[in-house]
Amino acid sequence: CVGMTEDDVRAQALILADLDCEYWETAWFGEATYHFTPQFDVTLGARYSENEQEFDQRITNTPISAFLFGLGDGGSDSSEDVTTYSFSPRLRLNEHTMIYGRVASGFRPGGPNIIGLGTSIPPSYEADTLVNYEVGIKSDLFNNLLRFDAAIFHIDWDNIQLLFAEEIAPNNFVSGNANGGTAVSQGVEWSTTLTPIEGLSIAWTGAYTDAHLDGEPPELAALRMENGDQLPFSPEWSSSIDIDFEWTAFGTTTAYVGGGARYVSDQMSNFAIAPPPADQTPDDLRQIELPSYTVVDLRSGLRFDTFTVEVFARNVC
Repeated sequence: CVGMTEDDVRAQALILADLDCEYWETAWFGEATYHFTPQFDVTLGARYSENEQEFDQRITNTPISAFLFGLGDGGSDSSEDVTTYSFSPRLRLNEHTMIYGRVASGFRPGGPNIIGLGTSIPPSYEADTLVNYEVGIKSDLFNNLLRFDAAIFHIDWDNIQLLFAEEIAPNNFVSGNANGGTAVSQGVEWSTTLTPIEGLSIAWTGAYTDAHLDGEPPELAALRMENGDQLPFSPEWSSSIDIDFEWTAFGTTTAYVGGGARYVSDQMSNFAIAPPPADQTPDDLRQIELPSYTVVDLRSGLRFDTFTVEVFARNVC
């Protein structure tokens, strides 16, 4: 806080916490590709990892916070091992077009929690995992005049890491991380690049994504969320168009001008923290709707042999 000394902060703070965490990870991974024919091959990959975390907590309580929260000094640790994999077949229809598939898993490490006395919040939480299924096509058309990539995907997300809370005194809660719930993200992505004349490039990318909770969250979860809610900061539609034109200005120096526009549709904020205020029901304000927006950028410059000079304007409208 501006104008406040460390002693001032300590005098007004309910709790002062010094939280240190160290993370180590060791992994073994590899992949192999087998060519069944010159046109068809399959790549298999696997990764095994082990991680360890050590957590050290030093708390300075006021008399009130010691009574309400019961937090104290201590330490905690967690360890886990996770195996992920990938399977990617590819088929070249001709020298210009390829279709592919991909099944791949991933994870986000878990870890230890802040130590709270007398609660059911677990001392540590596990990794959450996902599996991505994808089918796509890559193609160069009309003698490389048009490049086109597109993919359809479906992602299953399991064991989501959520904020959990437990009431230890009237209207006073202790919170921590735990696992629970599932989600789904699915949609289509595309990217096209058109070069109608030398020096002119027009690129268009976009995506439609349906990302939502797929199941009821656990009862103790501190986030106000329900089955079917849109995942935070996951707009259904996003798209951008980028246009560049370059030419030889003099000698080996290239001049260029360009611009781009990006559109992002409505999206939802993070889930609200429970419980809701007294004048709201649990269904009120679970999330805040963030409006759609469009951003336009412009640029122009010169490319010399060893450096580039550029003038640009961002978010011009």
